[in-house]
Amino acid sequence: MPSSAEDRAAESTLLELANQRRREAGVPPLHMEQGLTEAARMHARLMVQREQLSHQFDGEPSLMPRLRDSGLRINQAGENVALNAGAEEAFEALMQSPPHRQNLLDPDFNVAGMAAFWSHGRLYVVQDFAHQLPEILPASKKQR
Repeated sequence: MPSSAEDRAAESTLLELANQRRREAGVPPLHMEQGLTEAARMHARLMVQREQLSHQFDGEPSLMPRLRDSGLRINQAGENVALNAGAEEAFEALMQSPPHRQNLLDPDFNVAGMAAFWSHGRLYVVQDFAHQLPEILPASKKQR
């Protein structure tokens, strides 16, 4: 297995860049969600181990079940994966790709999880996006 190192500063940079572009596009910001971040990190570790980009590896659940395993109530999800020289370079490459740009700027997504792992001088990036549904309280718990 190749050696790898998680880069939490790069994860923060990826979220900051996404929210900067969303602001410029008039789209509400994404909020970092810990469960999505863990799901993204698990997937990024697999990419590093296998030394390839993929949205799903053999034996791995597809995106929606992976993200629902985080415990979130979601009804929509998207994912970007990248491999580049750094966080800014990966982000700009994703913005140049129409389907990846759509995920980054989708106004329906309100939460995200970012993962960034270095391996052999390259940064593996996973961005998981979702639309988190509001918590539904039983009628007896609602404030009057």
